[in-house]
Amino acid sequence: MYAQFGTAKYNFYSFIKENYVFLVMVETEVTSSFTQYEMRIAISFLRDIQEKFFDRYPKTKRDAALPFSLTDFRKILEDRIALFNDKTKVDKFCLLQKYTMS
Repeated sequence: MYAQFGTAKYNFYSFIKENYVFLVMVETEVTSSFTQYEMRIAISFLRDIQEKFFDRYPKTKRDAALPFSLTDFRKILEDRIALFNDKTKVDKFCLLQKYTMS
């Protein structure tokens, strides 16, 4: 389940799966508080992160984890944030993601 809400400066997108909430905050463009491009990128980012999270941690490890204990996921987040902040790379990635999910 995806959700979107925003303020004057930021839009927030969330995705919930198995009681885990994945949330991304996107700085809004000056010209528009919400764009289809921004939404597509944000949803692709959330989908990518949740897939990597569930692939990396089996249910038993997720359920037993203490807050802030899954620190090895930080490197994955940093790499994915860098990818999704690079508009030339992210467009190619999203296109590839679209065709592999079809």
